[in-house]
Amino acid sequence: SILGGTCTLIGTSTNMAGSSMVTRLGMEPFSLFEFAGIGMILAITGIVYMLLIGYRMIPVRQTVPLTSDYGLRQFLTVLVPTKGSTVVDRRLGDLKLEQFGLTPLVIITKGKRLPAHPLRKIRADSRIVVKGSSEALVRVKAEPELEILADMHFNEDDLSRGESAIGEAVLMPQSQLVGKTLKQADFFHRHGLIVLAIYRRGQAYPAQIENMRLKVGDVLLLHGLKDNIDRLKGNLDLWGLMQVEDFTPTRRHGVMALSVLVIAILSGTAGLVPLSIALLLAVLALVLTRCITMEDAYGMIEWRLLVLIAGMSSFGFAMQKTGAADFLAQQMINVSLPFGVYAVLAVFCLATVLLTQPMSNVAAALTILPVAVAAADSLAIDPRSVAILVTLSASLSFITPLEPASLLVYGPGKYRFLDFIRAGLPLTILLVGLLLWLVPVFWPLFPG
Repeated sequence: SILGGTCTLIGTSTNMAGSSMVTRLGMEPFSLFEFAGIGMILAITGIVYMLLIGYRMIPVRQTVPLTSDYGLRQFLTVLVPTKGSTVVDRRLGDLKLEQFGLTPLVIITKGKRLPAHPLRKIRADSRIVVKGSSEALVRVKAEPELEILADMHFNEDDLSRGESAIGEAVLMPQSQLVGKTLKQADFFHRHGLIVLAIYRRGQAYPAQIENMRLKVGDVLLLHGLKDNIDRLKGNLDLWGLMQVEDFTPTRRHGVMALSVLVIAILSGTAGLVPLSIALLLAVLALVLTRCITMEDAYGMIEWRLLVLIAGMSSFGFAMQKTGAADFLAQQMINVSLPFGVYAVLAVFCLATVLLTQPMSNVAAALTILPVAVAAADSLAIDPRSVAILVTLSASLSFITPLEPASLLVYGPGKYRFLDFIRAGLPLTILLVGLLLWLVPVFWPLFPG
C-alpha cells in the first residue's frame, strides 16, 4: 500500500510535500503522473517480493476470534439481582461494582441490550454483563444482593447488538495518551468507551489494566456506543481499526464520487485549473450532492500533517538560504565522490531511508531535499533527478513498524518488531538498488 502511493503525485503526502519543496527551490512542480512509470515498477516489485519471499520470513501465528484473542471469554459473566434484592429499582452506579474490581458492559432488560450507564435503573429481570479478573468474580460471588448467572456464554455479537459495539483502536506515535494510564487520561469521559483489554507485543491484558501506562502500538479492545467507536475513524491519537458506518453508501454515491474524481484529475492534468483547485471543487461537489457531510470533509483533513509540511518546508528553505544545505552537501560529496557520482546518489538515498525510521516520511524528504539539490548543483547534474530520487526514497519505510501505515497493522497482525526487519530490510535494499538504476533512466543526470 505504501508503494502504491508512489505512483501519483496525490498518492502520498510525501510526493505532494516534495513537489512543494522543489517549487520553492526554483524547479517546476511534479506533475500528477510523473512518477507513474517508476512507481508501478516499485509496486509490482514489492508485490512479487512479498508473494515469493517476504511472507516466508514472517512466522505463521494462529488467528482466533476477537474476544478469545484478548483472553476475555473466561472473564465475562452475568450478574442478576437475587430474589428480594434491594438493588432492584436502584441505579447501576449505586451498586459500586468497581469496588469489586468489575466493569459493567451491558444491561439486558426484557431482551434489550442497553449501554451500562451509571444512571440506568436495575429491574428484577435485569442481567448485567460485567468484566473483571477471576479474583473479582470470586469476591462478588459472596455478595448476597447479586449472584452470578451460571452457564452463560458471550461472544462479539452479544456485546455488539443494539446501540453498542466492540472494536479495536491502535495508539499512534503522536498520541497524547502515550505514557499515561487509563485513569490519568480520563479515557471513559474523553471517548465514552470502556477499554476491555490491551494487546501489547503478543500479550493480552483482559483485567486490571487501569494502571498500565499506554505505549505506541498498543491495540485497545473497546466497548461502547457505535457512534463513539465510529468517531475514532481517522483519529490521529487513537486510530479506529473497526469501522461502523453511519449509513450504507448507494450506487449513486459511488458513481458520483468516481465521476467527480475523474473530472478533477482530467481538469488538473489538462491545465484547465490547478490540480489543488480541481480536487477542492471535487470535494465541494460531493458535499453539495450529499455524498458526504461537511463534518466528514473537515474530519478527513490531517491538520497536524499540514502543519508539519508547512514547518518542514520553511525549515528546508531556510537551510538553502543560510548556506547550511550547501555546507552539508559538500561534506557528503567529499565522503562519497571518490567512489563516483552514483555513490553520492546512494548516500542521499540511504540517508533519506534511515531518517524515515524515526521521523515521518514527509519530514525526512523535506530535510534531505535542500541538501541533495545543493549537491546536484555542485556536481553539475540535473537537480530534478536527485530531488525525485530523494522523494521516492522517503516512501521506502519498511524496516520498522514506526511508519503510520505499518503501525496500523502491527498490533492487529500480531507482528513483532523483528518481523519488519526480517521482511523489510531485504525489500528496502532491493528497492534502493532499483531507484539508483531507474531514476537516471527516467530523469537523466546529464540531460543533453
